[in-house]
Amino acid sequence: MSDANSVASSRPIHSAWSPARLGALTLRNRLVMAPMVTMFPEVVDRPTDHHIEFYTKRARGGAGLVIVGATYVSPDGKGFPNQMGIDEHGKVPALRELAWRIQRHAPAILQLFHAGPKTSRSVSGREVVAPSVSIAHDARYDPARPLTDREVEELVTTFEFAAKRAHMAGFCGIEAHGANGYLVHAFSDSRSNRRTDGWRRLDAFSTELVRRLRSRLPASFLVGYTLSPFSIDSRDVADPWSLRAFVDLAGKLTVAGVDYIHVYRGKAEPRDCREPRVFAATLRQAGLTVPIVEGAGIRSAAQAEAFLRGGATLTAVGRALLGRPDLLADPGGEFPEADLATLSTSAGLRQAFASEYPRSAAHQEHRENGEASKSRDGPP
Repeated sequence: MSDANSVASSRPIHSAWSPARLGALTLRNRLVMAPMVTMFPEVVDRPTDHHIEFYTKRARGGAGLVIVGATYVSPDGKGFPNQMGIDEHGKVPALRELAWRIQRHAPAILQLFHAGPKTSRSVSGREVVAPSVSIAHDARYDPARPLTDREVEELVTTFEFAAKRAHMAGFCGIEAHGANGYLVHAFSDSRSNRRTDGWRRLDAFSTELVRRLRSRLPASFLVGYTLSPFSIDSRDVADPWSLRAFVDLAGKLTVAGVDYIHVYRGKAEPRDCREPRVFAATLRQAGLTVPIVEGAGIRSAAQAEAFLRGGATLTAVGRALLGRPDLLADPGGEFPEADLATLSTSAGLRQAFASEYPRSAAHQEHRENGEASKSRDGPP
């Protein structure tokens, strides 16, 4: 694989605006649109005009790479209403249109997702599954039953088929979502993986998944992994045990053939983005040379460079792009901190989408009000 840190520019390596190599890709800058769930109100679970417009505006707005967020690989892995899926071949044409439209401006990667224990029958229409018996600690989720050994084997194959569909659709790669307590993460945490078979090893599922994907897909097609430095139910706070597990799994994923690691930050956003805690630095200190994507709470390209100084190859920008799609086209642009805080709330996100997609927001509000009238158990 090409050195992801090589640049075709005289700009310093820590400049967010310097070009970068990621596998076979040449990126115009080191700024990545982070994967996010949109939940537009369509019920077809595949890209629509809203998705195409949403991602294309941000690719056209300056992102060097776009990661299309949390696309479920099987019906029982659906974790959100109106979430996009890649669980069947019939969805490939719509995904191909999405990939083509984005990649007129920037390369695109598709994040593969399975909710595992963090969903409910009301969302997926299926029984909830997990590595081990799981008691729901959140009113939004249902208790989960453990997957059988055969079902785990089939799940790896399901991810493989989904990745092949992403390749057929024209994406440049996939990113397996291995964080935030979802299924892949649940296999790598002792709190949720209490199995007694061959999948009891906390790195077994993750490394087998990456090894299988890397061996069955073209070498030029990227295989990334969303990795968390936090234990499940830790409120996104890293401790010495979770950091050791983080470094250990990152090393094993590298051996398995992963092309890059995307560090999941969750809600652990730095108070001062000028000198944030960068988990990429922990991986670099451990000797890892694999490309790393990381970012949190970034409101400008200048703030993004703190993560590059800390050891990240690329830096991810999320909520600020929801409020300002063209932010990354402006080297001096900055998204207001107060507005970023507003986008941390459901109401703030709804307001932002209402201004950008008024018809979609009205549809979503109508649907939510209808569901709220049917249930008092909590938000949909």
